[in-house]
Parts: sequence; C-alpha cells; structure tokens
Amino acid sequence: NKRSIILVTLFIVSLMAAVVAMGIVALKRNGISQSSEAEDGKVLSREYTLNQILARISDSEALQTKGSPQYLAREWLIFADNLQLTPGANMTYTRISQRYALAVFYFSTGGEKSWRSNNWMWGEECEGLLAWEGISCTEDGHVRSLAFDNQGLSGTIPSEISEMHRLENLVLKNHPELKGSIPKNIGKLRILGQLGLYNNSLSGTIPYNLYDATRLNYINLENNQIGGRLALRVMNLKRLHKLILSNNMLTGTLSMQHLAGTQLKYLALS
Repeated sequence: NKRSIILVTLFIVSLMAAVVAMGIVALKRNGISQSSEAEDGKVLSREYTLNQILARISDSEALQTKGSPQYLAREWLIFADNLQLTPGANMTYTRISQRYALAVFYFSTGGEKSWRSNNWMWGEECEGLLAWEGISCTEDGHVRSLAFDNQGLSGTIPSEISEMHRLENLVLKNHPELKGSIPKNIGKLRILGQLGLYNNSLSGTIPYNLYDATRLNYINLENNQIGGRLALRVMNLKRLHKLILSNNMLTGTLSMQHLAGTQLKYLALS
C-alpha cells in the first residue's frame, strides 16, 4: 500500500510538473509572439505615418510610379536610410520633409548616374565637415544653401525643392544636361535671396509665383532656353539688385518704370 501511495504521489507530482512546464513554454511563446507583433506594429505605424507625410508633399501618382525620383526617395527614406527617421515628438514634419526633398533632388538630377562626386544619402545632411556636398546649413540643421557648379547634374529640378523652407541660396550652374522647367511652386521659398540657374538647358517660362519670393536680390537665368514674358509682378521684388536673363527666348518689352520700385543696379536681357 505504501508503495502504491508513493507511486501515485510521484505520478501526480510529475504530471503537475509537466503541466507547469507546458504553461511556461506557452507563456514564453505567447510573449515572443506578442513582442514580435508589437515590433511589426511599430514598423507598420512608422511606414504608414511617413507615407501620410510624403503624400502631402508629392503627387500620389509620382510616389507610386516605380523608378520615379519620388518613388525612389520614398523607398530610400522608409527602408534604406541609415537614420531611419521616425515621426514623433522629437522628429518634426520639417525635418522629414527636408530630407525627403533632398533625396528627390538627388534622384531627379542624376545623383546615382551623372554626378561627378558626392557623399549624399548617408549620415546627417548637415553634420559639420561631413555635411553632404553642395549644401550648407543653419546651426539648427536647416538647409540654407544648395549650390552645384559643373558637377554633372542632369534631368530636372523637382518641385519638392520648395520644401526646404529655410533655403536662402539656390545656385545650379554650368549643367548642360539639366533640363525641364523651373518648378512652378518655387515662390514658396519665401526667404530665398539668390537664384542662379544659368548655363543650363532649362526651358518653359519664368514661374508666375517666383515673385512671391520677395526677398530675392539676385536672379540669374542666363544661357538657357526659357521663353515667355517677364511678368510685371517683378516690381514686387523690392530688394532686387541684379536681374540677368540674357541668351534665352523671352519675348515682349519691359519698361524701366516697372522696375522703379526695386533696387536694381544691373539688368541684362539681350
């Protein structure tokens, strides 16, 4: 009898141990599953939020067209960018939109194929001596200047450049393969002081809303294929010192009376 009792006791203890062990394994598995699901949720949430931000900047068709500069910039920002920016309290819309705009500019102007040299698409764009070539920044990390001279730019200037709201100088010169038109929304760069897009192959017309950038003091569009007329709204540019539009396809006449309200000191039209 004692032996039977001992055997039954041992059986019950073994059974309870097995049940406990199975419970622990189940809990661990459930914990891992929940952790994995939570991690997947964070990834999906980040991707969703970034897509929502980019949809406010670029045309939805461009974002979805494989191979377009916008599509390539989106894929890079979400999946390949080593910074892995995540929208939140410490990562503002402006910070994300600036980095995305730079990426679109890179892919739109032949960064992968025709630029002579560059250190773009890795690390912080505004990190001191390691800052991306061709740009300079404010102390708080906003792009202040974008300048390339004979660096092999090709393709077109994307409209997303207008997302760099603190841009003061935009100079892209001596790039015969840089074509297309000046972005129509360039006037959104409200503190732009210098616009130098000369010795390229730009066409189209001078955007009407360029004259909304009322801090412009220097405009040089010389040696392109830009047509149309110079709008009378040029008189809105009260700080304008130099206006150089020679060797283009502009038509019409311009009365000096229309420039009387500016501070113009140098004018070249022929």
